[in-house]
Amino acid sequence: AHDFNAATMLILEPGSTFKILTLAEALERGKAEVGEQINSSGTLTYRGVTVHDAHPVAGAVTQERAIAESSNVLAATWATRLGREGMRSFLARSGLTSPTNIGLPRESRGSYIASDQSISQTMVMGFGQGFRSTPLAFLSAFSAIGSEGRRIVPRLINKIDDRLIQPVKQDQLFRPEIANYVLSLME
Repeated sequence: AHDFNAATMLILEPGSTFKILTLAEALERGKAEVGEQINSSGTLTYRGVTVHDAHPVAGAVTQERAIAESSNVLAATWATRLGREGMRSFLARSGLTSPTNIGLPRESRGSYIASDQSISQTMVMGFGQGFRSTPLAFLSAFSAIGSEGRRIVPRLINKIDDRLIQPVKQDQLFRPEIANYVLSLME
């Protein structure tokens, strides 16, 4: 339809870009350490569930390499360390499963299958599958990486005449040092 706004109405799995947020949350919660390396074969089997890298990221894998080469295995490792409730809590706290309330009509909300208690759901959430979000909600959550850990809640109007409209709120998702560290890995 001509009035469809993909930013607020489309819901999709964010995919590999989410690995950055999984790492930041694992660091924030003490489930990973800055600079930690994880030995990987490019495949991870945990409680009978196996995930693979698209191309094997093997050996002693640094966090920088895991992000640069988009390792599903390391993202799944961080997610399993956070656990099902840790991942679900992060989705809620970061606004990924809520409307942004930006003020546009018919805004969608993200979701995941709450009745799914499998470890596989937790593992794939680590690399951006198994849940859905709107592009705007994902952008809001991701903004914390570039703003010293503060999630910027989107708004439609930045300025009226010369008066700047301040953001409604900024949630601190990560400590500044965590956000800045993960940002440096992205660079």
